This record gives sequence, structure tokens and C-alpha cells, in this order.
Amino acid sequence: MASVSDNPRKGYKFFQARALDGNSFSLGDLETAAGWSKSSIKTYKSKQWKDLLAKGRGGQWTVRREFLRLTESEFLEHISQ
Repeated sequence: MASVSDNPRKGYKFFQARALDGNSFSLGDLETAAGWSKSSIKTYKSKQWKDLLAKGRGGQWTVRREFLRLTESEFLEHISQ
């Protein structure tokens, strides 16, 4: 079983994959892939991720290509602020 501390790394990998392939996703997809709770996603989305994600139609989201400029270390630092 993965530890909670693995969740940010899983989130980074998920966002990186979506930035590369351009596929949209639901917040439920993110919850499943990264293991974050709905409340954590809601908090991150409105604060740390507001410049990284774009809201699409039907509750779908996309990751802005600018995300690819972030290293994993930079992302982890960014979300811990």
C-alpha cells in the first residue's frame, strides 16, 4: 500500500502525463490516480494549481503545457507552500 507521502509524486506523474498527451480528466480521475482526498484536491485546485489547470466542459480539466517546465522537486515545493 502506498503511503500518503507518495500522493504528491503520483499527482506530479499524473499531471505530467496529461500535459504531454493533452487528455482531459475529471477530479475523480485525479483522486484515483494520485490518492488525494476530495477536500485536498479542492484546496490545491483553488490555490496551488490555479495556474496549472484549465477547466473545460462537463467537469473536465486539462493541464496547461507550462506544467512541463516544472521538475518534480519544483512541483513538490510548489504544493507544499
